[in-house]
Amino acid sequence: MKKFYLFMFVALFSVSEIRADVFTPYSVDFEEAIKTSDHDFKVAAGWGHIVDYLSGWSRQYVSYAQTSDGVDGSKCLSIGKQTFYSWGTKTTNDILVTPKLSGTVTLNVKSATKEKGTIEFYTITEDANGALSKGTKITGVKGISAINDGNFVTITLPDQKQARIGIRGENVFIDNFKADSAEYNLVTAAKLTGVEVSEGRTVYGDDNDNFKITFNVTINNAGETTLDSTTKGYAITMYHENKSTWELDSIDYIPLTEEIEPGASATVPVELFYTYNQYPDFQSFYFVDGISGTKRSCSVTSVPHKPIMKIQNMSNYIFLDIEKGDSIDFGAITKDSKITIKIWNDGGSTLKLSDIYCSGDFETSVDSISVDRSDWNTFDITAKALANGEKAGTLTIKSNAGDCVVGLKSIVSGVTTGINQVIGNLTSGKWYNIKGQMVSSSQIRRGIFINNGKKVIRR
Repeated sequence: MKKFYLFMFVALFSVSEIRADVFTPYSVDFEEAIKTSDHDFKVAAGWGHIVDYLSGWSRQYVSYAQTSDGVDGSKCLSIGKQTFYSWGTKTTNDILVTPKLSGTVTLNVKSATKEKGTIEFYTITEDANGALSKGTKITGVKGISAINDGNFVTITLPDQKQARIGIRGENVFIDNFKADSAEYNLVTAAKLTGVEVSEGRTVYGDDNDNFKITFNVTINNAGETTLDSTTKGYAITMYHENKSTWELDSIDYIPLTEEIEPGASATVPVELFYTYNQYPDFQSFYFVDGISGTKRSCSVTSVPHKPIMKIQNMSNYIFLDIEKGDSIDFGAITKDSKITIKIWNDGGSTLKLSDIYCSGDFETSVDSISVDRSDWNTFDITAKALANGEKAGTLTIKSNAGDCVVGLKSIVSGVTTGINQVIGNLTSGKWYNIKGQMVSSSQIRRGIFINNGKKVIRR
């Protein structure tokens, strides 16, 4: 079993395959979707972008948009202003960079607003790390003077020889970019964008606590070549996070065969079979693509096939620890008092409470209940205010998750015998017992009696 630390993914899996291709002739018609909301967007494969902005309280970037204002109503690229007014006039040099071009280079351009549009072209240098820099302005460009005449005009650049060109536009539309040939690197890259579980994030085992999970892993073609079974490294490796070492244990390698075009995505099912003893309770799994090394994680909770009972006192929302002797305390009461008990089933099969009863001055609202898996049910316990003093009793629960006894207690005060009410209804001069029944003098021996509205104790 292979093991990896989390931080090692970048070192092990961060290389995308690159190959150079020559395209003859070469053209970009701006019909393909361009994500201009990204400040560093690329016009097409092989292009680059030197991003510039005006700094201040907030950054101001050049506005680009893909619109339907092109030649004959086709799509084109709109380039906004590069001149900003903030404590004076300031300009930016946000530049679109072409691939290496050879031969004749042309494009259609016209002003995009009533303001004067401009377009300039520059040489581009690229260092060993791929960083792009603006060079000198290219001269001898034909057609620029007519871009503000209201119609698209064709701009023609001097012949190029494997040269990258920088385009700095302002308030213009550009369309139909063409060159005799272009050379650029096609990048093969992938990106994992999501993982979902068909069974949900809580999964239940069978009668023998065997589990099956289907992870649906979404992989995006983030490169410029088609991904298929012939693509080097086109696979997903699944890892489990070891809670003892916090290392990632490799548990499966899945070669992929789905054909995915550049920019498209596919969802791949990855199945995992295991027992509860292998991956109990809450566990995390990681997925890594073999082309670019992107990773996604997914956590699941495995529930064993048995009932698991938890008891919650809803008067304080505390779960009882029966082994530690937790009890249910009603506190001081002057009349019958009720507490709701919530029974939770954290297990994967039905919990059956077959016998529920109380002792002492306490009673329950039910004598049996059942609770579905990963669900709850409730019943009430009532502390009876029958007589003053400290009261103790028990709640006994017998279930298929085991039996338990919970202590119950209360302190009753303010309970009266009702003798004062009896006295108020008696005739003076006569003798009565405490039940308000008239008695003869021969019956007055030991006990408590009432005479002329007073309690009399005879010993």
